[in-house]
Order: sequence, then structure tokens, then C-alpha cells
Amino acid sequence: MAYAGQVKARIETALSTLDDTVTQRLRAAEPQAGAAQSWVARVWVDRHGTLSGLELDEQAGSAVERELRALLVGMPIGESPPEKLRLPIIMRLDWTEAPPPGNAEGTPPVVPH
Repeated sequence: MAYAGQVKARIETALSTLDDTVTQRLRAAEPQAGAAQSWVARVWVDRHGTLSGLELDEQAGSAVERELRALLVGMPIGESPPEKLRLPIIMRLDWTEAPPPGNAEGTPPVVPH
């Protein structure tokens, strides 16, 4: 469904641009995890096109769910859901921690002297 894809893309864009503080809290909330996370989410969008609710599967843990709710609930999606869309939208969310500034491998760039 096109609308669900739009919602997923908007959420994953928000997750890809997290600041260091939120990234550290997510890492601390799920210390056994690596740099990539994936959760099954139930997402509600209100008639104004605002993300109004979020529940994650039990693999995420309550601390991660709280962090993501605080970050995402209230976020504008861009358009209202279609009238016949059944809520919640169920989707898999993927979060890959952004590498530190530098090259693609996450190492600082070499600066010639």
C-alpha cells in the first residue's frame, strides 16, 4: 500500500537523522544490539496526517519503545491517511546507526599536512 510506504519512509528518515543524544539513549536501552536494529511496529496516523501512536514488538523492549514514541509521536507524515485504511499500519522499521563523520567506514578522513 502506497500510504503505508510513505509512513514507513518518513519514520525511517527521522530515525536516520537522530542526534547523538538520542542515538546514545537507544544504544543504552538495548546494549546487546549492534549498530542495526529492526522492529515490527504498529503505527497510528490521525485524520490530520500526524503520527498519533506507536507500539513496537516485544523484541524492542520498553525503553526503546519509550524513546521512539517520544521521538515520533506528533510527527507530521505529510498527508492524511485514506479513509478506508485500517489502522494500525503494521510495518517493519529499520534503524542503522549513522557512522561518525568521516568516510563510509566511519573513520576520520585523512587530512594532509
